[in-house]
Amino acid sequence: MRRSALTIALTCTVAAGCGDSTGPDIEGPVVPSIGGLWRFSDGITAQGYASCISSGAITIEQTGAQFKGTMIAAVGACALFDGTVVFNTGSLQMTGGEIKGNQVTFTAPFCQYSGTISGSPPNGMSGAATCSRSIAGQTKAFGGSWQASR
Repeated sequence: MRRSALTIALTCTVAAGCGDSTGPDIEGPVVPSIGGLWRFSDGITAQGYASCISSGAITIEQTGAQFKGTMIAAVGACALFDGTVVFNTGSLQMTGGEIKGNQVTFTAPFCQYSGTISGSPPNGMSGAATCSRSIAGQTKAFGGSWQASR
């Protein structure tokens, strides 16, 4: 009998919840906090058409694993392969942002972004951008990389 009581006591201790019908307190995965202000830069190319770079700031509003925000390109230009340079500064809305583990995805007009969050607490993000845009009646595919830091 003494051995049974000891076994039950150890089992309850290990199970962390004897007498509590809700069981142990288990938290879900921790979602990295990326809300706030970030510096960003990107470089995107459409083979045979243009090469673009931009840099500026991103402001992110995060709720749990979802986020949205604004990208403001303070400096940006596209060099078309015919020698023309087009400036691409201004503000873009980021939508559909999602965090899964240390992976991040979001959309900005014409582009899908994916990447990896780094640092603890998070102080960097980087990844790939794929874009598609109709120019002069032809759809051009753009691809490149992006990075953000704070």
